[in-house]
Amino acid sequence: MLIHYRPYLRKKFSYSKTGTVYIRIVCESKYIYHNTQIELPTMYWDPKKRIIKKTHPNALQLNDLIAQEQFKCQRAVIDFRLKGNDVTFDSIKQLFTITINCTTIKQLFDKYVEANAVSGNRKYQMASAAKIVLENGLPDSVEKVRESHIMKLKTALSKKYKKNTTIGIFTRLFAALNWALKMQIINVHPGKNVKLGSYEAKPAFLSENELLAIHTVADQLKVHLQPIAHMFLFACYTGLRFSDLTALRRSQLVETANGPAIHLIAKKTGKQQVIPLLSQAVELWPKVVGKKYTNEYYNRMLKEIGKAAKINQPLTSHLARHTFATIGLSKGIRIEYMQSFLGHSNIKTTQGYAKLMDKNKFEELAKMENKAVPAGFIHEPKPAGQFGVTGMA
Repeated sequence: MLIHYRPYLRKKFSYSKTGTVYIRIVCESKYIYHNTQIELPTMYWDPKKRIIKKTHPNALQLNDLIAQEQFKCQRAVIDFRLKGNDVTFDSIKQLFTITINCTTIKQLFDKYVEANAVSGNRKYQMASAAKIVLENGLPDSVEKVRESHIMKLKTALSKKYKKNTTIGIFTRLFAALNWALKMQIINVHPGKNVKLGSYEAKPAFLSENELLAIHTVADQLKVHLQPIAHMFLFACYTGLRFSDLTALRRSQLVETANGPAIHLIAKKTGKQQVIPLLSQAVELWPKVVGKKYTNEYYNRMLKEIGKAAKINQPLTSHLARHTFATIGLSKGIRIEYMQSFLGHSNIKTTQGYAKLMDKNKFEELAKMENKAVPAGFIHEPKPAGQFGVTGMA
């Protein structure tokens, strides 16, 4: 029986400007789809050749990934046939469809993690969220969960946790419930009318003057502190999470038509990201790639670096991400681009950083433009929305 495995760009709506690349598996004139998790602007897709156009800055790498997904599908069918199974459309559909058999909240979370290939820190967060919602009164049976239970849970969590923590727990619960609705495990989402509000961005970020202070002392620190100072500065110029920062490999640095960038799959979300590099980040790259520390040790050493640079607020791994977002938005980077750089699934998370941008505060910050700073540290502002590789502008 002839089976075809064809890459195909599926758009959510006919007018959508982006889509997701699937492998369309055709058998007996019927087909099913295998998600490659590659999201792409439609302008870069060649529907005749079924590949990503060369004009895309990472066409070679992404086309390789698509080819690998095709091979995985082919291999799965071959292995299925070698085990003596009859290959029909129904049997192939069953092969590529996860069998859903879950009645409890814990089973639902576990199946969601399995179906969406969730790994690393996010897998731990999903397990933690499942435990917390059950401990705070959510019925163990998926089918018994009602809107009233969701409201009571919201009240209970709000009394125990800060707003951002509560929203984070609900975000994971709703992700599992949305998936359950999609897979027809439940018929109605019990939390569809529950409003959670927006994340509150923590009012902590470094000014350019404070970044300069760290630059100044970085190479004068004790030997064991220098690589951590360089990593912190690199995160300030890229917005990388700590989990991605400590997983950098030399092969992830790619040269695009517009300049150097990092191509990675985010540890937290599992999504692909292409992050343009500022000139400062390019200079720091050889000093940070391949460095591995625990988060606890890294943050402990940052305290010493903060004291040496005479920074009044405590330095943390996530402070670098806040700094990148806040200063970048203040210099005119459009919020949808910042969402892409940070890898936020929801733009509301990115919008939280915009609230930190008190107009007068950044008017004062602008006075530092003419101060002496490291080469390439501050540049003439570019038009809003442009993110060049030579400066955060």
